[in-house]
Amino acid sequence: MPPRKRARSSKALKPAKPTPRSSLAKSANISAAQESSIREAFSLFAISGRSEGVPSEFKSETDGVIRREDVRRVLISLGTPPADKSETVSFLEALDPTETGFVTYAPFVAVAALKIRAREKEEPGDEDGDGDVEMSDGEQGWKGSEVGDAFQLFTKGGDGPITLGMLRRVARELKEDVDDEMLSAMLSEAGGPMVDREMFAEVMRRAGVF
Repeated sequence: MPPRKRARSSKALKPAKPTPRSSLAKSANISAAQESSIREAFSLFAISGRSEGVPSEFKSETDGVIRREDVRRVLISLGTPPADKSETVSFLEALDPTETGFVTYAPFVAVAALKIRAREKEEPGDEDGDGDVEMSDGEQGWKGSEVGDAFQLFTKGGDGPITLGMLRRVARELKEDVDDEMLSAMLSEAGGPMVDREMFAEVMRRAGVF
């Protein structure tokens, strides 16, 4: 007698449930995935609210805070840079009205959400809303300028390429305890041991940043 076939588990047939949106994402009118991207970018530059030099009013901030001067950098890393200096000033006035020098997570989400929604309106090719847009040559050049800004955060305004020493410096500035072996692995994954602008742009494209 042939062995009886096991019935397929009904659990395996159920599609994965989408990640629920937080109250913050709902109020900002963004998806859970979009908030996750914002949180990840924010955390790259965030410092503890208990760090030396940070006003005591921020001690309870579980997501930490970012410095005023890092707001533009975080927006660039999201692929939503301020349109010009005037917009940057407007954002800073809204995010840090009392000029403490620091910005908390929730207000930053609101600003980043505005930029994300504005970008979506400017991308008619993204009909399904997944951010995957066919770009013309001109649009690719525009995207390249954003990649260039992000690239130069590592190279301190230089033409590159990104080296192990540069990654080590960024990790130190972000107070990330990352050893050289891991940094070298990151470069290798990007096609290293050094990463030029084109390689960097490809990594960012695969990651969905630009």
